[in-house]
Amino acid sequence: MTASKRLVSLDALRGLAALAVVAFHYTFRIREMYPAALPAPVSFPYGHYGVHLFFLISGFVILMSLERRHAKGFLRARFFRLYPVFWASLLLTTIVISFAPPAKPVSFLQFLGNVTMAADYFRIENIDGVYWSLAYELGFYAFMYAVYRFGRQRWVPLLPMLWIAGAAAFQVLAPYIPAPLHYLLMIHNYAHLFACGLVFYFIWRDGMRWRCGVLLAAGLAVQALIFGVEGAAALAVSMALFVLALRPEAARLPGLDLLTWFGAISYALYLTHQEIGYRVILALQALGASWFVAVAAGSVVMIGVAAALTYGVEKPAQRRFAKARQKQEIEDSHA
Repeated sequence: MTASKRLVSLDALRGLAALAVVAFHYTFRIREMYPAALPAPVSFPYGHYGVHLFFLISGFVILMSLERRHAKGFLRARFFRLYPVFWASLLLTTIVISFAPPAKPVSFLQFLGNVTMAADYFRIENIDGVYWSLAYELGFYAFMYAVYRFGRQRWVPLLPMLWIAGAAAFQVLAPYIPAPLHYLLMIHNYAHLFACGLVFYFIWRDGMRWRCGVLLAAGLAVQALIFGVEGAAALAVSMALFVLALRPEAARLPGLDLLTWFGAISYALYLTHQEIGYRVILALQALGASWFVAVAAGSVVMIGVAAALTYGVEKPAQRRFAKARQKQEIEDSHA
């Protein structure tokens, strides 16, 4: 299978993960946060494990990215991939939750802290609850950047073992690691998920080895230790999907194109769907819409918002970065 098809399959996994998180928030989490919402006739309380799948994908993709470009190029690529659409999403979310009922004020300090994407690092409340996972992503990026920036690539095969051990020991070590240092040291409750993503990259690049199997089994054991049997089952399903995504047959699966499209808008959808989506759903229910109509309409609205942000902000920013990189490469070749 070609690299492009493999990446298409991973995009489909992103789409599946994003839809799982949306289903969790709209069928389960909304009533915990806003009791006035209509009770859901169906519920998907396991959808929050979609974030775990995102962490797996990040482990795979970031290692691939670092092996293809130098550390400086990696930072620039991550910036243009993450920040422009995040800032647009943050601004939109801030405006909506400040004025649309149930409105809640956003202070300038809170907004300023969130602009960095690292509000948790400064112990500032996230404007949207979904931003919590970004602190873990940034810590992972920083760790991997440091490894490659300082020429320590030989450490990479050891990282999964260290991170799995760090996740297993986090509850014991937490009192001795001042926040937010645990993000940057990759010693936290989700470190084993990034580790498993790295292992899948090793399998994709080099083929299956017994050591990879042992590490994945250890990751599952740590998942059970932290998140219980339910969490281990969710990770096992995510791993099975990952194995499937890396096989040639994945390119022929029905519905792959639709999931791949959702993967393309998954970042913007993840960033905007919760607080804005809740207000759309609550407003429609207040007007007399049934639970199904309100959730379906709210989902359509947020998919539209995510698509607009993806194709109006995220993709153009990435194209500008690609053009700037190409220009720099040409200049360097003539230097």
